[in-house]
Amino acid sequence: MPSDGRTFYISSTQDADLIKPFSKSQLILALEKRYAGVNQEDSNPSDRVRLAYEEDDEVLDFAILQRRIEALTKEYQENILRTVRAFYEK
Repeated sequence: MPSDGRTFYISSTQDADLIKPFSKSQLILALEKRYAGVNQEDSNPSDRVRLAYEEDDEVLDFAILQRRIEALTKEYQENILRTVRAFYEK
């Protein structure tokens, strides 16, 4: 990967700024990191890439957690509604 600081690389290789496939939130985070990295004169490009991968993992973990919480919330809501219906059917 060339060291042009103005270029944002999207690829399926590990040396890219953003690895394909990616979500909208991953793109936004990677662009924010890149912008912050460009503004810091003393930042190391390899550190930026490493941090991008760590935050992408956190985003993916959070998405999984969010889906699980939504499923549990829906299940809880269904149980409450079932209980209320059973109460009023007596």
